[in-house]
Amino acid sequence: MQTITPEKNTVVSGLAFSFDNKEIFIGTQKKRVLRYNLKTGKLSKINGHIGAVVKISTSKNGKYFATASNDLSVKLWNTKDSKPILTIPTSKTPGCLFFTEDSEFIGICDSGQIKFFPVRSPDMKITPLELLGKMEKESGMKLKDFYLEAGQ
Repeated sequence: MQTITPEKNTVVSGLAFSFDNKEIFIGTQKKRVLRYNLKTGKLSKINGHIGAVVKISTSKNGKYFATASNDLSVKLWNTKDSKPILTIPTSKTPGCLFFTEDSEFIGICDSGQIKFFPVRSPDMKITPLELLGKMEKESGMKLKDFYLEAGQ
């Protein structure tokens, strides 16, 4: 048996393996995600929610992970740099969180419904992160804390 204690006095409330099974993403009651490399033992702390992170899912293509919180939001993150790229408001703490098999949609169980949100906007043909990069390049500004919100 192997035991992992990523952070002392932390209650784990959600967990997901990366697409390649080299890392685990750990949701905590301390309002953050811990990203733990199983080979090196490196631990990264990812902040972004204002409530406990209760669900985590990773995309099969390895590009994204998503978190659900009792702060009534779901966040889509870029796996490469652990930056949030999309915030989706929910009416209750989500009961489930998943990516579709093709990694094109995030599924969220919210108030008795399963809602699907596209990872790529069909009219833009690019992801929110790609749009942010394009906006930064065109404006010559670093939009460090910028994020997009999706309505219902």
